[in-house]
Amino acid sequence: MGYPSQSSTEPKAVLVEPRGPMASDVWLRRDIVHDVADMQDGQAVEFWRYEEVHGVVGGHPSEDEVAARFDELWDAFELDELTDRAMAMRALDAAESAQAQADYTAIMTETEVGGDE
Repeated sequence: MGYPSQSSTEPKAVLVEPRGPMASDVWLRRDIVHDVADMQDGQAVEFWRYEEVHGVVGGHPSEDEVAARFDELWDAFELDELTDRAMAMRALDAAESAQAQADYTAIMTETEVGGDE
């Protein structure tokens, strides 16, 4: 699942921007829906809602080349996001576990040395 996004201008389904000499940022958007919001002052404001993912690819592909691989890249970008989140959660779990072990060791060391008499 991508991220819900909004824009005041009509978004492209595929946007590719160079990122240095060897890579490009790619934004993929689907379920693009035009909408109008009625403001409190009585004016209507147009906007677009859509689902979006972002990723980085090697080289400088054209928007047509990316569009031809839209579903494949969407899945890969989602997997990258999940992988990053999973890795962050594992790192947090490891840090909490290390802190718990350090706390336990400190308590046991203090008890064995006779710190609390």
